[in-house]
Amino acid sequence: MDFKKSLNYKLKLFIAVIAIAVTVISISFFPVYGAQNVNIPTGAFSSKLEGIYNGDIDLYTNYNCSNEVYLPVGSRMSTSKMFHVKSNVSGQTVAGWQCYIYANAVYNKLFGEWVGHAESLSHSEVVISGGSNTASFNMFYKAGVRCGAYMRTTNYSSGAYNGNKGHSLIILSYDVQSVSYIEGNADGNGLIQTVTETWSSFNNSELKGRSRYICHVVQPTEYYYTLLYGSSNVVECKHENLIKYNEKKPTCTEDGYKEYSVCSTCGLMVGEYVSLPKLSHSGGVATCYQKAVCVFCNKPYGNYSAHNYIEKIADEFIDSEANCVSGKLYALSCVVCGKKSTDTFAVGEKDYDNHTGEYEIINVINAECELTGYSGDKVCTSCKTVIEEGYEVEATEHDFDEKDVYGNLICSACGKQKTENIQNTVKSTATPKPMANNVNKEKTLKTDSKSYNYNGFLALGFFAVLSIFLVYKKRICLIKIYGTC
Repeated sequence: MDFKKSLNYKLKLFIAVIAIAVTVISISFFPVYGAQNVNIPTGAFSSKLEGIYNGDIDLYTNYNCSNEVYLPVGSRMSTSKMFHVKSNVSGQTVAGWQCYIYANAVYNKLFGEWVGHAESLSHSEVVISGGSNTASFNMFYKAGVRCGAYMRTTNYSSGAYNGNKGHSLIILSYDVQSVSYIEGNADGNGLIQTVTETWSSFNNSELKGRSRYICHVVQPTEYYYTLLYGSSNVVECKHENLIKYNEKKPTCTEDGYKEYSVCSTCGLMVGEYVSLPKLSHSGGVATCYQKAVCVFCNKPYGNYSAHNYIEKIADEFIDSEANCVSGKLYALSCVVCGKKSTDTFAVGEKDYDNHTGEYEIINVINAECELTGYSGDKVCTSCKTVIEEGYEVEATEHDFDEKDVYGNLICSACGKQKTENIQNTVKSTATPKPMANNVNKEKTLKTDSKSYNYNGFLALGFFAVLSIFLVYKKRICLIKIYGTC
């Protein structure tokens, strides 16, 4: 019996150890989300939040913090005026504008600390940072975000602070479906409001939809929160009453999700919420003038198809008439929609009477002294055809207006020396003989420049006789030598 008891004891102990191990493994690999109740707690916290709704946030219009301004929900704050807050921790007065100063004033009213850029916190801590452009229940839960947490967004994907491109707000509560918050300058015109919206709407209005990212989420430490309000707003729940949500298949118009459960006692999700992204549109045929229509949602999607251009000869597609470069040009046209293309094709012969482009003058020769010039030919630059021939240009006259080193006149254009055109004038030295009155005057030899030179004729006659004599004498000599002519 003792052996059996001992065996039963050891067996029970082994089963207990196995059970504990299974429990630990289950907790490690299958964590239960939703053990945090993030509804606004009652008591002191709720009372202080009620005062904030009524505009009591210890916000002032002057540095000395003597002129308090009340900004209840639904009112508007000045977007151009600087406001001041006195930190309940350091006692230092800090200033700011719009949503930034409002959210800091609310946080200071709730937890007695100025957040600023979240760089020098006394009894608060940063629980989320890093630049995510979406927020979710799981993200907030895992970080342990509490009611009253301060959230700042930025336009930097790294999550770095930007005072000009960002927004500040205070988280009031959240659950698996939605999130509530209070903000200043909500609409850009100073509106103070509280908002409750789905996580998708929150991401669209505060983060991804505005190309913004989470800069930081700041809240009091667990110790300080308990010190202020007696206990944190974390309440353990055993999640005994679960509501199961079956998997929802995604479509081409909306996201889906995998199966999950929500505790009906605390309203929180058990397990991880997994979103299934939207499907792509499908079906339909796109044309060059109409997009394809999805067979599931009947909405157009995608891109237009390319035009199908062909060569079609029609007056409406004439691009240009025939010229010296090409025949008549027609634009390619789409066989589906008739749209004209920027590409063309040529039809017919070239027309050399219709020149296109510019003209130029070639073969020009400038006239110079004693050199005839040429005006040049007019040529089409496109086809190089001579359109109009040039003409000769007379040589220019010398301009003897300069002298060389010897004093001779020279042409200033070409440098040629000027020479006198000297005529040979012969004067008769013979004494004219008296003539009878009936002598023919036309036989008289004149001695001026236009008369014949008498002495010249005599010399010419002398040389002619001498030449005949020499030839005759040479002939006689040859007969004597050779015996023949």
